[in-house]
Amino acid sequence: SILIVDVRDTYFQSNPFDFRSSSSPALGTVHLPANQQQQSNNEEECRLDLFEENYEAVNIAKSQYNSRWIKVAYGQKALKEVSSKPVICSGSTMGSQRA
Repeated sequence: SILIVDVRDTYFQSNPFDFRSSSSPALGTVHLPANQQQQSNNEEECRLDLFEENYEAVNIAKSQYNSRWIKVAYGQKALKEVSSKPVICSGSTMGSQRA
């Protein structure tokens, strides 16, 4: 298992590798290049967990950083289209090596 986090603002209440998402399935192998695909019943073999900010507190419109980045890169129209979406925290990513 691999865990990537922002170390300055992260602390653990338990072993992060004991985490198992109950709401999202394993990725399977369909997204892998053909030379890496193999059939397997091992659910944990290819897994990627992404974490979002507290949606009730922060969405893209409420985040001055995220809304500014989107507006500068893609324009006001794109910002309006995604403003109600949750902020996905790239500072917390966990998964298997194959993912």
